[in-house]
Amino acid sequence: MRIAIAIEKEAAWHGNQERWSNVYHYETDFTVTAANAGACIDALVTFEKPVHASSVTYKTGRLWTTGGTPAQNETILIKDLSGSGSLSGSVVLYRECAVVVQSYTGRNSTTGKRIFLRKFIHACILPTGATSGMGDGSTALDATRKAPFLTYGDQIQEVVPAAGQLMVLEAPSGADLSPSAPVSVLDYVTVRQFRR
Repeated sequence: MRIAIAIEKEAAWHGNQERWSNVYHYETDFTVTAANAGACIDALVTFEKPVHASSVTYKTGRLWTTGGTPAQNETILIKDLSGSGSLSGSVVLYRECAVVVQSYTGRNSTTGKRIFLRKFIHACILPTGATSGMGDGSTALDATRKAPFLTYGDQIQEVVPAAGQLMVLEAPSGADLSPSAPVSVLDYVTVRQFRR
């Protein structure tokens, strides 16, 4: 079964509460129903919280089927979320700055360029020990600061929401991503606009 999950978060920005989502696409080896969809959402929230600041609060999780036409795909569950991120540090990031976590898909474009599945993490803070240069993009993130984001990248590739259940990360197109796909974090923070 093919599903997508959006985890919606919120933080103060430009005098308002800005909301954004990270969306994940999975192939499951079990049938996702309203009864077990909550565990799928909760598993991703558990992986996300350690890479977001406490100023980021969790609002809703939405799980829907994919792979069919818009009329065939349907929402299975919309769940209210609670709590906030747990990443600690002293270098606060501008809200539209993101740490980019990427997994190599094992495929190349027609021009030979590697194709990556990327997640833009609006962490709102960098891990303890980061320098201001890392926050403004003039200095590369070091291995210690990348570590929590690499852990997150590894965790989202294969998710076990409950015993005997497996969700394998895939591209939005439905192309499979190898469970052992190498995960990396870009050296510099990048800007990912909320409103385009």
